[in-house]
Amino acid sequence: MDQTELGKRVGVSRTTISSIERGIGVNSKALINVLSFLELTDLLQVAIDERSGLVAANRSRKARKIPRELSDDF
Repeated sequence: MDQTELGKRVGVSRTTISSIERGIGVNSKALINVLSFLELTDLLQVAIDERSGLVAANRSRKARKIPRELSDDF
């Protein structure tokens, strides 16, 4: 199936399909529709879970760097 046919089946343009393939940002609804049609939404969930873990770990590291108390040295 080519980009034009996939776009017609999903309800998006060929340009949108091309953008997804090239990693260019597209409307999230369009991306989810394409992934659903291709039965790839599980991969999206895995990517979201991985990203959430990285964000949580980064916040934890930043929280440890913040001083708990301010000194009275000023």
